Amino acid sequence: MKKAEYMEQFIGETFDGVISGVTSWGMYVELPNTIEGMVRVADIPGDYYYFEEERYQMVGEKTGKIYKLGQKVRVTVSAVDKLLRTIDFELNEEDENEHGEETDRK
Repeated sequence: MKKAEYMEQFIGETFDGVISGVTSWGMYVELPNTIEGMVRVADIPGDYYYFEEERYQMVGEKTGKIYKLGQKVRVTVSAVDKLLRTIDFELNEEDENEHGEETDRK
């Protein structure tokens, strides 16, 4: 069974994961079972986020909140495309304050 097909049964469920990749279009999050999905930049709640390539992180324009490589996040499976073999995640907003980085950047 393919990973996307397997994850279809978990749409709407929430998991802990780690940011495994950061790009201009979003963040890849890997779950403990090694399944990886995408949080699109447009779907990151609470601000407009931009990609800081040299630091591999997303930064909130107004809040300064940072999401970076290796950071633990809580995600919900929002969509699965078996044809394209993609898995989409959404960040959990209530968990965001616990894991989001502080605003003072060096």
